[in-house]
This record gives sequence, structure tokens and C-alpha cells, in this order.
Amino acid sequence: DLAYRPQPFTSETNRMGYLFELYEKYTADLFTKEKTKKRKR
Repeated sequence: DLAYRPQPFTSETNRMGYLFELYEKYTADLFTKEKTKKRKR
């Protein structure tokens, strides 16, 4: 638990909720498609 934050979690539910929030934060931009510019030749 100390790898994620300095204070320990009070329950497994709190720990899982925190980890899912981190997961959503870190994966939010993975599947957004960037627009690529097409160059005219």
C-alpha cells in the first residue's frame, strides 16, 4: 500500500477504489485517437 500513497488504506474497498481511480487516470488518454495531418505533395 505504501507504494501508492504514504498512509495505509482502512479497508480493501478503499484500496480497490483508489487503484481503479489511478487506472482510469493513467489509461484515459491511451485510446484517444490523435488526428494526423496529411501532407499534400
